[in-house]
Amino acid sequence: MADDDTEMDKIVRAMLAHQQMEEVAGYVKRGRRFKELSQADLGRAWATAFEFALGLGRREYREELDDLGAEFQLRPLEPPVHLVERTMKQIKRRILDMSPEAARKAIGNFWETMNEPKN
Repeated sequence: MADDDTEMDKIVRAMLAHQQMEEVAGYVKRGRRFKELSQADLGRAWATAFEFALGLGRREYREELDDLGAEFQLRPLEPPVHLVERTMKQIKRRILDMSPEAARKAIGNFWETMNEPKN
């Protein structure tokens, strides 16, 4: 099981790194709307968007979360993950409770959703 977790972690990290590059490019192209936010305001906005987009599954917050994450990368700063630890644990618990087949399907669906046009 530990080898599966390690391999899964590598796959997820690679997927996220690719997605992040795409998000930063799109955000810059759209004009960096969060450029003027303070670091504290940026962090609060990111945590709120994370909760809505990933915790509650509200698709209309996906682009905002992407853009806020891109702004963190451009500064370069880390998002305040500590503000969303509870939600992250809930998401991880849901994935770990799934069968391997169901987890792969859920990750595939998530990946497809993340790559849908955002407008």
